[in-house]
Amino acid sequence: MTSARSFISAALIGLALATTGCSDSTESLLAKAKQAMEKKETKEAEIHLKNLLQKGENAEARFLLGQVYVAGRDFKSAERDFQKALEGGYDPVRTRIELVEALLSSGETAKAQAEARKITAVAPIDKAKVNTLLGRALLATGKREDAEAQFKAAVADAPDYIPAQLGLISMAAGKDIKSAASQIDSLLAKAPQSLEAMSLKGDLEVAQGHAKEGSAIFAKIAAAEPQNSMVRAKLVSLAIDSKDYTGAQTWLDELKKITGPASGTMHLQALNDFRQGKYPAARDAIQTSLKVGPNYVPALALASSIHLSMNSLPLAELNARSVIEKAPNSTLGYRLLGTTYLRMNAPDRAMQTVAPILERGTKDPVIYGIAGEAALKLNDANKAAAYLARPSNSPRMTPDKKPAVASRASRSATRTAASPTSKRPSRPVRIPPRPTWR
Repeated sequence: MTSARSFISAALIGLALATTGCSDSTESLLAKAKQAMEKKETKEAEIHLKNLLQKGENAEARFLLGQVYVAGRDFKSAERDFQKALEGGYDPVRTRIELVEALLSSGETAKAQAEARKITAVAPIDKAKVNTLLGRALLATGKREDAEAQFKAAVADAPDYIPAQLGLISMAAGKDIKSAASQIDSLLAKAPQSLEAMSLKGDLEVAQGHAKEGSAIFAKIAAAEPQNSMVRAKLVSLAIDSKDYTGAQTWLDELKKITGPASGTMHLQALNDFRQGKYPAARDAIQTSLKVGPNYVPALALASSIHLSMNSLPLAELNARSVIEKAPNSTLGYRLLGTTYLRMNAPDRAMQTVAPILERGTKDPVIYGIAGEAALKLNDANKAAAYLARPSNSPRMTPDKKPAVASRASRSATRTAASPTSKRPSRPVRIPPRPTWR
């Protein structure tokens, strides 16, 4: 049904492109596109812009089309059109700022940093935007001190620039979440209409275990912004976490109307199906996600989990290796690959997979569980007992129940891959992106 709707939607846009706009001038189509964007009618704006581009290249149209794709969470297409806008000579500062936003949203943090450092900003507000984007990119790669310096520089450039203030509050949440909550309340008292600040408040509520309160805040934002795809994605994740799969599907249906089969959207659809044990549907959805965004790490991890659940072990191995390649500092890919090798009855390969993580002194109990089970299969009871007795393991990981415990530990790799939200307040709270349309 979803693919049929997507086909019909694409056909309608194609028909509109073929039958409208031919007699309109470039200036007229550009004006119509801008008017549609002001009304948040992104499909209409897309039609006008594509009609305009049929008449010839236009750098401003490429820039606006990039914004349209960002609104639909199609970040790869947005990147392409922002790059074409740059090639066409459109405002380099404004365009690169938008490009970096799109790259950050798609998880391309290295590319985002590289593009941000190409920006020569002069106006204080532009300097603040660039420093904030760099702060977000650095924070995503774990460089907290550097990120904090960028956020502080942004506030110095433009003291009232809310995203920079949110960056500092987000970082404060990693140290003292109650203090961060107090700071966001103070900011909202000064700027009660700031949906970005409201979004961070929702994130902080969720981080403190107040999922219902967080969901209520996000629902208010969704009502105020019918085209806000990010907040709907958060509502889907929270509903899945609370096992409200029907509610998650309701928000997913809204999200699809905005984004179509975007990578992040189809990842969430796959997750909702996977959690309900609908493995064939989950596999189909995750394949669509990866077709659109082949480097999207959460989708790669979930794909590995789905294939593990369906006993498609070569595909599970392939996706797990991709996770390790793209996120080598995370234990998730190693969990998935180690579990896959245990399922393949290749305990030596499982042990080789988790060995580098063990050498780092990891505190991940699942890694120790995989190592323990691999050691058991290799008939090394002493090593198995040592791994399973690690104090970082959960209480049920004890040597007196080695086989059962180890199996539960390795199976939890797939559950972790399928977790849409983090419940560890000690991690920095994710900085919400600014609204697409300004």
